[in-house]
Amino acid sequence: MSDPGDLIVGGVAAAYRNLVPAWRGAWASLLFSGLTWGLWQASAASTPRAPSAAVWFALATIAGLMAKGAAFRLALGRGTLGPGGLQLGLVEWHLILVGLLSLVFLSVLGSLFFVVLICAGYAVASSGPGFDAARVMTWAPAIVGNGRAVFGVVAAIGAAGMTWAATRISFAAAATVATGKLSVLSTWPLTRGKVVPILAAAFATFAMPLALVVVSSLASHGLGGGEAFAARVALGAVMVGLWVPLGVGLMAYLYRRLA
Repeated sequence: MSDPGDLIVGGVAAAYRNLVPAWRGAWASLLFSGLTWGLWQASAASTPRAPSAAVWFALATIAGLMAKGAAFRLALGRGTLGPGGLQLGLVEWHLILVGLLSLVFLSVLGSLFFVVLICAGYAVASSGPGFDAARVMTWAPAIVGNGRAVFGVVAAIGAAGMTWAATRISFAAAATVATGKLSVLSTWPLTRGKVVPILAAAFATFAMPLALVVVSSLASHGLGGGEAFAARVALGAVMVGLWVPLGVGLMAYLYRRLA
């Protein structure tokens, strides 16, 4: 059994140690990904309905996939790395399929939770003022007093359950790259009893990048025109350049410790 404290400290340390080797081996894919994500964010913020926003989003998605694949190849020593980490091979296709399978799994759970939430809302609202079962728009105003607290508790439990489920399959990408086989629910046993330390390690790892986002957003507030556009591009590039190596380094370390 791995000590929770060791997992947290070791995971955070491994995540930040991964920054240099990730940038050394996959500098091109990380740079491409960072710039395209920054340009997409800037384009979407300035002209959200313009075709350019959709183009940048598509490019950013492809670039992000290459960057993540390259970072996992380096962290786990699997597969052949393209020039500067620019490649679209079996690892990247596996990551796409794992992402889709994980999304389907969480969507099913989310749908079940939504049904429970609707039932809870109906039950609470039915005793409230002005409730009409045939008119859905009267449900929310009818949730008053203690009913709001009950509904809030149900919603909080559901959100916690979704977070728990997502954490239980958080090794899916790392396991898939490490084994060369699609692994989603097969990673479920690896995270048994480790949800809290995994979440704590993730929070500690990404606290600095999140703080950077907040500070940068506040500092760039009020900028207009080209300055605002450039600030969003720069922030997006920096965030991806930190987020991908940190996230991959953390998951690779935790998977190896618990596999």
